[in-house]
This record gives sequence, structure tokens and C-alpha cells, in this order.
Amino acid sequence: MPIRIPLFFLLILIVGAHSTQCLAAGFMDRFVDPEDGMFDTSEWLLTHRGFLPVPMIITEPAVDNGLGLGLAFFHEAKKTKPSEGEHSTGALPPSISAVFGAATGNDSWFAGGGHWGSWKNDSIRYLGGAGLTSVNLKFYGGGDSPNLSKGLKYNLDGWFLIQRASFRISNTPYFLGGEVTYFDSSNTFDIPPNITGIESWEFDIKNLGLGFVLEYDGRDNIFTPTQGLKIDYKNKLYVGEGALSRSYEYFMSEFSSLKYWKLSKDLNLGWRVEGDFSSGEVPFYALPFIYMRGIPMMRYQGNHVALTELEGRWNFTPRWSMLGFTGVGRTANSLSSFGSSTNRSTIGTGFRYLTARQLGMHAGMDIAKGPEEWVFYITIGSAWAR
Repeated sequence: MPIRIPLFFLLILIVGAHSTQCLAAGFMDRFVDPEDGMFDTSEWLLTHRGFLPVPMIITEPAVDNGLGLGLAFFHEAKKTKPSEGEHSTGALPPSISAVFGAATGNDSWFAGGGHWGSWKNDSIRYLGGAGLTSVNLKFYGGGDSPNLSKGLKYNLDGWFLIQRASFRISNTPYFLGGEVTYFDSSNTFDIPPNITGIESWEFDIKNLGLGFVLEYDGRDNIFTPTQGLKIDYKNKLYVGEGALSRSYEYFMSEFSSLKYWKLSKDLNLGWRVEGDFSSGEVPFYALPFIYMRGIPMMRYQGNHVALTELEGRWNFTPRWSMLGFTGVGRTANSLSSFGSSTNRSTIGTGFRYLTARQLGMHAGMDIAKGPEEWVFYITIGSAWAR
């Protein structure tokens, strides 16, 4: 999952700091857009140097609510001329470095650091990160495992690494690159009390993934697109070692399409289609899952997953907007069984504020209803980032 910097809380931090006497008299002038006189962070994010404290609020139901803190460094982003590219927003994407740590209500925690880089006029894109984690989750079944209505608790305690680099093909919107991931942890299952004689089941996990990434990016910006198309295809081979020191091997193919239309000056529509398909001996923790607002992460897993979502956004002022969204996803253990799989539907609403006009970046909050519960989210940029 890509590193997502919660800028919305950075903005709250900055606004709150204005009431202190430590700030120079003209400091907040940097957060007023000269075009409309509204609060805006474009100039700050594009020109500031040094690390900034970033409070984080976690609302993912799979790990319970939580808090964290990050230190983010925004590297200088060069401004472009309007004629440079069909979808120019006035600035190239900024590179971002960050270190972070957080803990949640179910005793999960993580700490690490990473960098998202855009180099050589956005002809090279890089994502790298590493960290330590101890996460408590539930396995509800999937693949060859039976369905578990209440879930089986387990803990993953270890470290992870991701390295991804993509290169623009000539002067086109196409990128081709590679990705390496590694996960090394100990896994402990919490065996229910009605199974006597076994208190827990513990084993080590080692998982190495190698593959290629093909991307088409014709969006008008990378943060909150309003028009254009983005397609990603990823194919990876995973090898590793699991329970009882048993080696395994499996393949994973991931496809996603994000299409955006500007229906009118104030109305935008987005359509997401995604499919994750696996083959081989896929371990339980690596099974694809339905990833949509309103459904806890890893709640519905299977060898194959397909989903689609629609999102409409109405800009009722130049800065503020409201949105509504709905989606449906399915899991299946074989491609032939998709037709008889159960639909997992979601619906929700939210609002956005244009926090950085020059970057085309919005931030806000969403509330969504899935098959079991209502879930609250804080969203920076697009909610479809993954």
C-alpha cells in the first residue's frame, strides 16, 4: 500500500499554531491564495524546506481507531508552463519523504519511513519504504479455508520492505517499471477456547515478491483527478516460507482502471474497476481482498477479487464540494464461480476542501456503509489511492 501523507491534519496543526505568539506577523500570508483570498497550502508545500510534524488519525475498522505522528519533508517541485502537457496543473508532482509511527485500539502498531519521488520532469517515479509492524487482524476465510463468521484472530509481527521504480516511455503517458517487496514476520493465531489442548499456533513467515508494473497515467493531476484515465497492471511472482518451514510459490496479477469525467464546470464523475487474480499456493494473509470504503480491510478474501465503484462530486463553491459513492465487489475461489458469488455492496457520502489549488489536491471526510457496519474515513487526495 502506498504511503499516504495525511495533509488534512497538517493543515489543522498549522491553523492552530497561528494563535500562538511564536509565529511571525506575516507567516499566515503564505496560506492565503492571492487568487481568491482563501486558505491554501500550495505555496507552503511547493517552497517549504525542513521536516513538518504531521498528526495522524486512523479510522480503519480492521485494526480499530488509532493515533500516530509523522515527520514529512516536501521536496521542491518545479512549476511548469500551462502549455507543457495536456493536463498540466501548474506544477510537477512534489517528492515527499516521511518517517512515521502509529498505534491503534486493538494493540496494533507500526513505524517506518519512505520516499515518493518524481524526477526528471516526472519521467521517473519511485516509491520506497521500510518499517516495523505488529498488527492484529482477523481471518474470515478464503481460498481453500472455510468461512469463519466471527473470524480467527492472528498477529503479524515483523518488518517489511518495498522498492518500486517506473520509467516514462518516451514522451507518452505510459510507464514501465519493476517492484520488489519483502515481508519477514512471526505469525501467531489465537485459538478459540472451545479448542482444548492448544493455546496458540505460531510460525515464521518469509515472503519475497518480484514483478513488473505497467502504468498509463493520463489524469489531470495525481492527487484529486477531475478528468483523464489511469490504468495499472502488475504481475508478480512470490516465493517464501511459511508454517512448518514449508516453501511455497504463487503468482498475483493486479489490474485497476480509474476513469474521470468533468461533466460540467461543477460536476465530476469517477469510475473504478479493479481485479486481483492469484494462482498457486497463496498463504492466507496474502489472499486478495475487497478494498472499498465501508468494508474493513481483509474482511472478504478469496483467490480472485473483482470490484467496481462510482463516485460523483459536486463543487458547490470553488473550494468546497460534496460527493456520493457506491460500489460492489465479489470474491471467488475460481474464475468459474464468480457468477454465483455474493455481492458485497457499499454506499456513502462525504465532503472535500481544495487545500492546495496549484497541486489540485482536495482533503475531507467520508462515511460509508458496507454489509455489516458504518465506517468513517479521513481522505487526502483520491480515496482510490492504494
